Amino acid sequence: MRCEGFVRLLWLGLLCAGVMPVGASAVELRGEPMQWHGVELLFRGDTYAEDGTAPNPFLDFRLQCRLTGPSGQVYDVPGFFDTDGEGGVAGDAWICRFSPDEPGRWRFEASFREGAAVAVSTDPGAGTPLLFDGETGGFDVAPSDKEGRDFRSPEKGRLENAGAHYLTFAGSGEPWVKGGPDIPENFLGYEGFDNTPNGNHSYAAHRRDWRSGDPDWGNGAGRGIIGALNYIAQKGSNTIYFLPMNIGGDGKDTFPTIGEQDRTHYDTSKLAQWEAVFAHAQSLGIFLHFQLAETEGRNENYHDDGQLGVERKLYYRELVARFGHHLGLEWDLGEENDYGTSRRREFAAYIKSVDPYDHPLTTHIRTNQMESFYGPLLGNDDFDMTAFQVNFQGLDRGASVIEWRKRSAAAGVPWVVSVDEPQTIENDPFDQARGLPRGRREYMWPTYLSGGGGFEWYVQDDGGGHSLDQRIDDLRELDLALEWTGIALEFLAELPLLEMSPDPSLGSSSEGGRTHVLAAEGRAYALYHEDGGVLSLDLRKATGSFAVQWFDPVEGGFTDGPVVEGGAWRELGRAPFDGDVAALVTTTDAQANRAPV
Repeated sequence: MRCEGFVRLLWLGLLCAGVMPVGASAVELRGEPMQWHGVELLFRGDTYAEDGTAPNPFLDFRLQCRLTGPSGQVYDVPGFFDTDGEGGVAGDAWICRFSPDEPGRWRFEASFREGAAVAVSTDPGAGTPLLFDGETGGFDVAPSDKEGRDFRSPEKGRLENAGAHYLTFAGSGEPWVKGGPDIPENFLGYEGFDNTPNGNHSYAAHRRDWRSGDPDWGNGAGRGIIGALNYIAQKGSNTIYFLPMNIGGDGKDTFPTIGEQDRTHYDTSKLAQWEAVFAHAQSLGIFLHFQLAETEGRNENYHDDGQLGVERKLYYRELVARFGHHLGLEWDLGEENDYGTSRRREFAAYIKSVDPYDHPLTTHIRTNQMESFYGPLLGNDDFDMTAFQVNFQGLDRGASVIEWRKRSAAAGVPWVVSVDEPQTIENDPFDQARGLPRGRREYMWPTYLSGGGGFEWYVQDDGGGHSLDQRIDDLRELDLALEWTGIALEFLAELPLLEMSPDPSLGSSSEGGRTHVLAAEGRAYALYHEDGGVLSLDLRKATGSFAVQWFDPVEGGFTDGPVVEGGAWRELGRAPFDGDVAALVTTTDAQANRAPV
């Protein structure tokens, strides 16, 4: 076949590697059949137009692929209509996109059915079978060849809530902590995408961050947004937050369909470009925070007048089918949403019913309204994490993180507690009272050192105002915030997080106030204080010697401190730098076994 540089080929990482038949089947396997890598099963049927209505190819046909792995694991993967498979306006291609979790032989069986709105039905017998219904085949999956931050690395893989208050990698069971920008929320309002006429972003300053070999399309149209992802990763941050649809909301520049007011016909070429962006993010170890709705009524109620009807179900299913194979992502029902408990439960249950990977799911909240939003959801295993909007007014910093860890665990579904819209942080790199340093000192580090599994920077204009979350186009405006996040994540990577629990009673500072402490008592302790001072640690239940290492939250890097003995409260001394301070205290045996920092 001829290579024309179509973005799908960039996503597949194939360039001209092509497609292959699967066994004796006419099904085509596209992609790199390797553990954790995205592969596509491409089926050919009758030809339909992207805007077709009788039938609607997105809604009135349903492809499902039942994939069975070498160990007997089963994934029931939703498929989607993809016009000609190359971003055209009409075609005969239906695709199941999948990421296998194990090397070896995989088998598949296709279900393809036709009927009015059959795509959104969860009844396996809905509609009538046709064409390639019942098609079977198999393919071999090789070990992954990736390494480093790439989520496809063998020891990484899919991020899941396995009940440890942190997302963990399916490949190794090791914890992962989220940290990065919460703006721009209209990250996908990018003028380089097809059919994005009101795109507010060009990310022109990030074109220089694009690298040869990175995804691109349209003679350079992709370079701004791909470069922005490179910049985020370069600073050490590991997440992005975005709306797939904001019509009726603030930005009014993002929608996955062929028109702003079309709710049931999806734009295959634009979504292929989105897929290229998401795939590149995953290769950089960047997590995808899908914010599914905005708080504005015209956006919340855009689908089915705010109910769970055909339009909303199709929206959820299309996102899962096209992007659910990615390894690091969360579904967030909506920012500051007004759905109420019953609809939140209903929406979450539907998403979980069509998502074969059980990705973590949450709902965003209004400021400090944790109880009204999350209280009724405790113990509901469709919800895996929080998305706190919080300013901690009247609350002890870090206490909310500890409280919701404890309450969710007691209810039987331990949540990953994430602060995803802290307020107020203004875009001033020097203002200690309201600027970026406040975010580092009063929000980010207290969240992490209270057992939080995520933190996202929501930053306002310097002097106040919320326009920055729409207009920011050069993420260098958040340079320090992203850098400080990378520094904090570097510190957390040194901790045995799955063995640690928050307990501020174990620490103190000569400066007073709260000392945030994570502890695996007798083995390892992490402390943070926003004003530094002389730190002390309760080692009454510990025996042996403990080595202290100071860590600079501003510049990064460890500095050796004293060795102290267990059996009593011990003064650790003062860090060799001013300002806020973190410390890592470990038994000398553990210290000897630690990798160099």
